[in-house]
Amino acid sequence: MEQTPAIGRTSEFRAPLWRRARVSILVFLGRMALRGLSSTWRWSIPEHMLAPDFLRAERPRIFVFWHGRQLMMPALFERCGGPTRGARIATLISRHSDGRIIAGIIRGFGLESISGSSSNGAVEGGRRLLEFLQGGGNVALTPDGPRGPAQRLKQGAIRIAQLSGAPIVALAASASWHWRFGSWDRMMLPLPFARIRVSHVGPLVVPDELDAAALDEFTHKLELMLNEVTEQVDCV
Repeated sequence: MEQTPAIGRTSEFRAPLWRRARVSILVFLGRMALRGLSSTWRWSIPEHMLAPDFLRAERPRIFVFWHGRQLMMPALFERCGGPTRGARIATLISRHSDGRIIAGIIRGFGLESISGSSSNGAVEGGRRLLEFLQGGGNVALTPDGPRGPAQRLKQGAIRIAQLSGAPIVALAASASWHWRFGSWDRMMLPLPFARIRVSHVGPLVVPDELDAAALDEFTHKLELMLNEVTEQVDCV
C-alpha cells in the first residue's frame, strides 16, 4: 500500500552524510530500546480494543492522547493489531531532526508519519492529515503538543474532525511502574515489567459547521474527556 509522503523528506536526503548517519543510528537504537522495553510490559487492554475491527472501523477515526503518554502508543497500536490487520495509522511529526528520529522509530511499529506541527507547517500538515483520513487511514494526535501547556487541548484536532467528519476517540494509557522526564509534559516512561492500563472514551462527533462559541465548547468538552479518562487509568 502506498505510503503517505512526509514533507521535508527531500531536505533530509540533502543533509550532510554525517547528519543522516546520526539520524539512522539514533533511529536504530531508539527502535531497539522501545521494542525491548515494551516487550516486557504487561498489558491491561479492554477486550473490544483487541477485536479485528477496532482499528478498521467503517469510518476512519482520530485518536487523541496527551503528549506525555506517547511512549506507550506505538506498542499499543501494534498490539491492537493495526498494521498486521491492514489498518493505517499516521501521526503528525515535527520537521526537525528530532522529528525524523521519532518518525523512524514509530515506523518500526507500523505507524506512518506526516511532517508538520502546530507551530511549523501547520497548514500543510493539516491538509495531509485530511487526505490521509479521506483515504481511509486513522490519525493519532497529541493535542497539547508540541510545546504545551500540558493537558490543555488546542483546537487542531477539533478542526480536523470538523473538516473530515471523522469521529474523535480520547485514548489514555498509564504505567504502574514508571519514571517521568523533567520536560514540560512530564513524559511517562514505563519501566520494565510495568502494568500498562489502557482505556478510551468516545467517539465524539464534531458538526461540520461551528461558530466560535461552539468550537470553544467542543474543545473544552474533549479536554475534559481526555483528562477524565487519563485520570481513570492513573487511579486504577
